[in-house]
Amino acid sequence: ARATQARKLDAAEARLRLLQTTVEDDDDTRTVAERARDKVRAFAPWPGTWIAVRRGHDGDVQRLKVLAAAPLPRNEGDDAGQTRRNQISLAAD
Repeated sequence: ARATQARKLDAAEARLRLLQTTVEDDDDTRTVAERARDKVRAFAPWPGTWIAVRRGHDGDVQRLKVLAAAPLPRNEGDDAGQTRRNQISLAAD
């Protein structure tokens, strides 16, 4: 078997943009929450995924490292196996 060299990860790629709903790959059928979960897993432990959060209305923007992400489970009455579209639970440090 032959191995190929993967391109080096860039820390800027690890930023999690939860409001970004467009997808570059037309074949990607995952929800925003599922893509966020997968990104957090892909960049763990290094460089780690992060989100920008503003403190208060006029506060500074801070960077929070996301330690875990999981799409929220389906609501009662939804089809089996569905998740709440675009809703995610995050654990950050």
